[in-house]
Amino acid sequence: MAPGHRADDRMLCPLYEQSGRSNMSVAVSMPVQAASPAGADLLEPISTLDDVDIRHIRYFLAVARCGSVSAAATELNVSQPSLSQQIIRLERRVGFCLFNRKPRGVEITSAGLAFLKGVEHIPHEIRAAMAAASPHRSAITIGICGGIPYATLSDVSEMIRQSILSEGRPCAMPRFQLKSIASSNQGALLRVGDIDLGIVRMPLTDPSLTIVPFSVEDMGVVMATGHPLGRSDIVRWADLRGQRLLWGDPFNDQEASRALLTAFRHRGWDPMLESGDIHRPELTIQTLHNAPDDTVAVCPRSTFRDYPNIQWRPLAGPAITESLAFAAVTGTRYASLLGHVTDTT
Repeated sequence: MAPGHRADDRMLCPLYEQSGRSNMSVAVSMPVQAASPAGADLLEPISTLDDVDIRHIRYFLAVARCGSVSAAATELNVSQPSLSQQIIRLERRVGFCLFNRKPRGVEITSAGLAFLKGVEHIPHEIRAAMAAASPHRSAITIGICGGIPYATLSDVSEMIRQSILSEGRPCAMPRFQLKSIASSNQGALLRVGDIDLGIVRMPLTDPSLTIVPFSVEDMGVVMATGHPLGRSDIVRWADLRGQRLLWGDPFNDQEASRALLTAFRHRGWDPMLESGDIHRPELTIQTLHNAPDDTVAVCPRSTFRDYPNIQWRPLAGPAITESLAFAAVTGTRYASLLGHVTDTT
C-alpha cells in the first residue's frame, strides 16, 4: 500500500485490486458500454434496483459529507470495515468509482458528484412522504443554531404550530425534537433528512434551501460589570478601538461570522479576537469576567436580558443586526410549511 493510504479508504474502489506479485495497486479494465439514447437507461425495469437499498444511500451520503470512511463510520455508529464493504457493493452495482483515495481520507469522483446530485434528497423525501401520509406525525426534528434564547425558541415553536394548523389537515400536533447544530452544517443535514427544519443565523447562502427570516434584532456591546464602556448609555464605534472581541468558533456560523467582522471593519473597528464561547450566556459571562479587562462581546440584547453581573449597551449607528431564519429543503413539504409561517407572522 502506498505510504499515507489507509486500508479502509483504499478498499473503497472495486475497480482497483491488489496484484498478487507486488504491493502495487493495478487498475482492472472495465468494459465500456455503448452509448444509449438519452433517457433510455431510465426505462429499465425498476427491479434492476432491488439490490440497492436506503442503507447504501445513507452510507454513501455520510462518506461524501465527512470526506473520510473513519469519520463517517463514527457518525453512523458502524465499523469501518462494514462501511467500506457497503460502499464497495454500491460501487459494483452502479459500475463506477464513487470515491478516490487520498493520503487523508477520500475525495468524491466526478461520477460520484453526479450520483450525489441524484440521490441526496432521497432520505429526506422518504421521511417527508411518510409524514405527509400519516395522520399522526410523531415528531418534527429542528436544527437550532447556537445562542438562541429560550423566549425565541418558544416563539419559534408557536409559529410552527400555527403553520401546521393553517394547513387545515386533521392530525395530531407533532412533538418538536430540537438539535443544536451550527448554521453552516444544517444545509447538508436538511438535504439528507437528518433534520426537517432549521433555525439558522443569516446570511446563509445555499441554493437548495428555502429560507424565511423571522427575527431581526439590533446587536450591542456585552461587557463585565465595571468595564469602563459601561459608564455610557451608548457605545460609539470609536470607543471600541483597542478593545478585544470575544469570538466563538468561526466554523459554527461561517457566513454570519465573516459578515459580522466585515461590518466591524467598515465601521473602523478591527479587533483582536479572544477565543471563547459566545453562544451560551453563562459561559460568555464567565469568560468575560476572566478575560483581559479590554475584552467585550457583541450580541443581541435578548441573549443577556435576565443575567446579572453583565452589562449590555447599544451601539451608535450605523446599526449592526442579527437576523434569524427558518430553513427547509426547497420543494419539500417542510418548505411549504414555511410558506404558512409567513402567513401567520
